[in-house]
Amino acid sequence: MDLSVELRNRRVAESILAALAPDNVDLPDGMELHMRVESTKLHVIISCDIERADTLAATVDEVLGHVRLALAAESSVGHCS
Repeated sequence: MDLSVELRNRRVAESILAALAPDNVDLPDGMELHMRVESTKLHVIISCDIERADTLAATVDEVLGHVRLALAAESSVGHCS
């Protein structure tokens, strides 16, 4: 699964990538997760065994939750500047 999120700018995309990086450890057996930034897009590539569809769905949900949280935090910090 390749998930791409268009963000305001590259700095925000890289900031979210850095925030998500610690979660890329201790993945379930048979699952791989790779992330990268291209221009203003954050790309998240998740692959897993078909038997792990429930785990894939939970991982996608968790990644999107972290992206939403990071965007909210970035927006709040921006308002304080």
